[in-house]
Amino acid sequence: MTKNKIALFSFYLLLTATAYAQPQKVIADKIIAVVGNKIILKSDIDNSILDMQRQGIDIPEDARCLSLEQSMGVKALVLQAEKDSLPVTDDEVEADIDNQIRYFINQYGSKEEVEKIAGKSLYQLKEDFKQGFRERKLASMMRNKIVEGIKITPNEVKTYFETIPTKVTINVYIDLAKSYSTPQSGQFVNGLLDNIQKELLSQNKIHKIVYKNS
Repeated sequence: MTKNKIALFSFYLLLTATAYAQPQKVIADKIIAVVGNKIILKSDIDNSILDMQRQGIDIPEDARCLSLEQSMGVKALVLQAEKDSLPVTDDEVEADIDNQIRYFINQYGSKEEVEKIAGKSLYQLKEDFKQGFRERKLASMMRNKIVEGIKITPNEVKTYFETIPTKVTINVYIDLAKSYSTPQSGQFVNGLLDNIQKELLSQNKIHKIVYKNS
Protein backbone atom coordinates (compact mmCIF):
# COMPACT_ATOMS: atom_id res chain seq x y z
CA MET A 1 0.00 0.00 0.00
CA THR A 2 1.50 3.32 -1.06
CA LYS A 3 1.88 6.31 1.26
CA ASN A 4 -0.36 8.33 -1.07
CA LYS A 5 -3.22 5.85 -0.68
CA ILE A 6 -2.83 5.85 3.09
CA ALA A 7 -2.76 9.65 3.14
CA LEU A 8 -5.91 9.79 1.00
CA PHE A 9 -7.60 7.29 3.30
CA SER A 10 -6.68 9.33 6.39
CA PHE A 11 -7.86 12.56 4.75
CA TYR A 12 -11.18 10.94 3.91
CA LEU A 13 -11.63 9.79 7.50
CA LEU A 14 -11.29 13.38 8.70
CA LEU A 15 -13.80 14.74 6.20
CA THR A 16 -16.59 12.16 6.17
CA ALA A 17 -19.19 11.63 8.84
CA THR A 18 -19.08 8.35 10.70
CA ALA A 19 -22.77 8.78 11.40
CA TYR A 20 -23.57 7.99 7.75
CA ALA A 21 -25.52 4.92 8.81
CA GLN A 22 -26.05 1.75 6.82
CA PRO A 23 -29.47 0.45 5.74
CA GLN A 24 -29.00 -2.68 7.87
CA LYS A 25 -30.06 -2.52 11.49
CA VAL A 26 -27.26 -2.79 14.02
CA ILE A 27 -28.03 -5.95 15.98
CA ALA A 28 -25.12 -5.69 18.39
CA ASP A 29 -22.46 -3.10 19.01
CA LYS A 30 -19.62 -2.59 21.42
CA ILE A 31 -17.33 0.13 22.70
CA ILE A 32 -13.82 -0.35 21.32
CA ALA A 33 -12.19 2.79 22.75
CA VAL A 34 -12.85 5.44 25.38
CA VAL A 35 -11.22 8.88 25.41
CA GLY A 36 -12.31 10.82 28.47
CA ASN A 37 -16.09 10.83 28.35
CA LYS A 38 -16.12 10.14 24.62
CA ILE A 39 -16.68 6.64 23.27
CA ILE A 40 -15.88 5.04 19.91
CA LEU A 41 -18.14 2.20 18.77
CA LYS A 42 -17.22 -0.73 16.57
CA SER A 43 -20.05 0.32 14.24
CA ASP A 44 -18.45 3.78 13.82
CA ILE A 45 -15.34 2.16 12.33
CA ASP A 46 -17.28 -0.42 10.31
CA ASN A 47 -19.62 2.18 8.80
CA SER A 48 -16.85 4.59 7.78
CA ILE A 49 -15.00 1.80 5.96
CA LEU A 50 -18.18 0.52 4.28
CA ASP A 51 -18.94 4.03 3.04
CA MET A 52 -15.50 4.29 1.44
CA GLN A 53 -15.84 0.85 -0.17
CA ARG A 54 -19.15 1.94 -1.71
CA GLN A 55 -17.41 4.94 -3.23
CA GLY A 56 -14.57 2.87 -4.69
CA ILE A 57 -11.84 4.30 -2.42
CA ASP A 58 -8.75 2.11 -1.97
CA ILE A 59 -8.77 0.69 1.55
CA PRO A 60 -5.37 0.02 3.21
CA GLU A 61 -4.81 -3.35 4.86
CA ASP A 62 -4.62 -1.67 8.26
CA ALA A 63 -7.73 0.44 7.60
CA ARG A 64 -9.37 -0.33 10.92
CA CYS A 65 -6.26 0.61 12.88
CA LEU A 66 -5.93 3.88 10.94
CA SER A 67 -9.61 4.66 11.42
CA LEU A 68 -9.44 3.98 15.15
CA GLU A 69 -6.30 6.09 15.49
CA GLN A 70 -7.94 9.00 13.66
CA SER A 71 -11.08 8.72 15.78
CA MET A 72 -9.13 8.69 19.05
CA GLY A 73 -7.14 11.72 17.92
CA VAL A 74 -10.32 13.62 17.11
CA LYS A 75 -11.87 12.76 20.49
CA ALA A 76 -8.76 13.98 22.34
CA LEU A 77 -8.83 17.27 20.43
CA VAL A 78 -12.55 17.67 21.11
CA LEU A 79 -12.03 17.20 24.85
CA GLN A 80 -9.37 19.90 24.92
CA ALA A 81 -11.51 22.20 22.76
CA GLU A 82 -14.38 21.82 25.20
CA LYS A 83 -12.04 22.57 28.12
CA ASP A 84 -10.86 25.70 26.31
CA SER A 85 -14.48 26.65 25.50
CA LEU A 86 -13.81 27.06 21.79
CA PRO A 87 -17.00 28.38 20.15
CA VAL A 88 -18.88 26.40 17.51
CA THR A 89 -22.32 27.67 16.53
CA ASP A 90 -25.29 25.63 15.33
CA ASP A 91 -25.27 27.65 12.10
CA GLU A 92 -21.68 26.61 11.37
CA VAL A 93 -22.51 22.96 11.94
CA GLU A 94 -25.65 23.19 9.79
CA ALA A 95 -23.67 24.78 6.95
CA ASP A 96 -21.09 21.98 7.02
CA ILE A 97 -23.82 19.34 7.04
CA ASP A 98 -25.59 20.97 4.10
CA ASN A 99 -22.34 20.96 2.12
CA GLN A 100 -21.83 17.25 2.89
CA ILE A 101 -25.40 16.41 1.87
CA ARG A 102 -24.93 18.29 -1.42
CA TYR A 103 -21.73 16.32 -2.00
CA PHE A 104 -23.59 13.02 -1.47
CA ILE A 105 -26.38 14.10 -3.83
CA ASN A 106 -23.82 14.97 -6.52
CA GLN A 107 -22.06 11.63 -5.97
CA TYR A 108 -25.20 9.47 -6.12
CA GLY A 109 -27.28 11.52 -8.56
CA SER A 110 -30.31 12.48 -6.46
CA LYS A 111 -31.50 12.94 -2.91
CA GLU A 112 -33.79 9.93 -3.38
CA GLU A 113 -30.79 7.72 -4.14
CA VAL A 114 -28.94 9.04 -1.07
CA GLU A 115 -31.97 8.25 1.10
CA LYS A 116 -32.21 4.79 -0.46
CA ILE A 117 -28.56 3.98 0.25
CA ALA A 118 -28.66 5.40 3.78
CA GLY A 119 -32.01 3.84 4.59
CA LYS A 120 -33.35 7.08 6.04
CA SER A 121 -34.52 10.56 5.05
CA LEU A 122 -32.21 13.52 4.52
CA TYR A 123 -33.69 15.06 7.66
CA GLN A 124 -32.74 11.97 9.67
CA LEU A 125 -29.28 11.99 8.11
CA LYS A 126 -28.74 15.59 9.13
CA GLU A 127 -29.81 14.78 12.69
CA ASP A 128 -27.37 11.85 12.77
CA PHE A 129 -24.57 14.04 11.42
CA LYS A 130 -24.85 16.79 14.04
CA GLN A 131 -22.71 15.35 16.81
CA GLY A 132 -20.02 14.06 14.45
CA PHE A 133 -19.78 17.32 12.53
CA ARG A 134 -19.69 19.40 15.71
CA GLU A 135 -16.85 17.25 17.03
CA ARG A 136 -14.91 17.51 13.77
CA LYS A 137 -15.38 21.29 13.82
CA LEU A 138 -14.09 21.48 17.38
CA ALA A 139 -11.17 19.18 16.57
CA SER A 140 -10.22 21.33 13.58
CA MET A 141 -10.34 24.52 15.65
CA MET A 142 -8.25 22.93 18.42
CA ARG A 143 -5.71 21.66 15.89
CA ASN A 144 -5.41 25.15 14.40
CA LYS A 145 -4.99 26.67 17.86
CA ILE A 146 -2.18 24.23 18.68
CA VAL A 147 -0.19 24.99 15.54
CA GLU A 148 -0.85 28.73 15.23
CA GLY A 149 2.36 30.68 15.19
CA ILE A 150 4.47 27.62 14.38
CA LYS A 151 6.75 28.22 11.42
CA ILE A 152 7.91 24.91 9.98
CA THR A 153 7.73 23.31 6.56
CA PRO A 154 5.91 20.03 5.82
CA ASN A 155 9.21 18.45 4.78
CA GLU A 156 10.76 19.34 8.14
CA VAL A 157 7.81 17.77 9.94
CA LYS A 158 8.04 14.62 7.80
CA THR A 159 11.79 14.29 8.31
CA TYR A 160 11.53 14.75 12.08
CA PHE A 161 8.53 12.43 12.42
CA GLU A 162 10.40 9.61 10.71
CA THR A 163 13.15 9.86 13.35
CA ILE A 164 10.84 9.42 16.35
CA PRO A 165 11.25 5.92 17.85
CA THR A 166 8.05 3.88 17.70
CA LYS A 167 8.16 3.30 21.46
CA VAL A 168 8.13 7.06 22.07
CA THR A 169 5.01 7.44 19.91
CA ILE A 170 3.29 4.61 21.79
CA ASN A 171 4.15 6.23 25.14
CA VAL A 172 2.54 9.48 24.00
CA TYR A 173 -0.71 7.64 23.21
CA ILE A 174 -0.55 5.88 26.58
CA ASP A 175 -0.14 9.23 28.37
CA LEU A 176 -3.08 10.68 26.42
CA ALA A 177 -5.23 7.70 27.38
CA LYS A 178 -4.32 8.16 31.07
CA SER A 179 -4.94 11.91 30.94
CA TYR A 180 -8.31 11.79 29.20
CA SER A 181 -9.65 8.50 30.56
CA THR A 182 -8.53 6.13 33.35
CA PRO A 183 -5.18 4.57 34.35
CA GLN A 184 -6.51 1.23 33.11
CA SER A 185 -7.03 2.76 29.66
CA GLY A 186 -3.27 3.25 29.38
CA GLN A 187 -2.76 -0.49 29.77
CA PHE A 188 -5.38 -1.22 27.12
CA VAL A 189 -3.87 1.25 24.63
CA ASN A 190 -0.37 -0.09 25.34
CA GLY A 191 -1.42 -3.64 24.54
CA LEU A 192 -3.35 -2.59 21.45
CA LEU A 193 -0.57 -0.47 19.94
CA ASP A 194 2.11 -3.01 20.86
CA ASN A 195 0.27 -5.65 18.85
CA ILE A 196 -0.12 -3.24 15.93
CA GLN A 197 3.60 -2.41 16.09
CA LYS A 198 4.58 -6.08 16.01
CA GLU A 199 2.29 -6.73 13.06
CA LEU A 200 3.64 -3.77 11.06
CA LEU A 201 7.25 -4.71 11.88
CA SER A 202 6.64 -8.26 10.69
CA GLN A 203 5.35 -6.82 7.41
CA ASN A 204 8.33 -4.44 7.14
CA LYS A 205 6.03 -1.40 7.15
CA ILE A 206 7.85 0.65 9.82
CA HIS A 207 10.96 2.51 8.69
CA LYS A 208 12.90 4.97 10.83
CA ILE A 209 15.86 7.16 9.86
CA VAL A 210 18.68 8.76 11.82
CA TYR A 211 17.99 12.45 12.38
CA LYS A 212 20.76 14.81 11.29
CA ASN A 213 20.58 18.32 12.71
CA SER A 214 21.91 20.68 10.04
